[in-house]
Amino acid sequence: MILVVMMIIALAGNANSADIEEALMFSAGKFVILGAILGALSLGLLIFYIIHAGTNQQISTAMKVVWIALLFFCGVIVEVIYFFMEIVPEHSLTGRLEKNDGNQRVS
Repeated sequence: MILVVMMIIALAGNANSADIEEALMFSAGKFVILGAILGALSLGLLIFYIIHAGTNQQISTAMKVVWIALLFFCGVIVEVIYFFMEIVPEHSLTGRLEKNDGNQRVS
């Protein structure tokens, strides 16, 4: 937005309205292209995380459903949390917590 305002101020002094309109359309076009690229990247990451959560053998079916629902409804914040809890560690943190919780109930 600041870039658009600065372009208007710079062009207003020495250009006609056609030049200003052309500059604004070029700037808006860059934002549309950037938005499309980021949207496609975000959708691709969401699909990757949902597939990973669904095929993760270290967590129970109930936790798979919870992770997929959270990923679908909460988006980027849950993707970051899922990455550090399930993908980065050698063994799934959720799976370890479920295993420890099950051992405490039996004892």
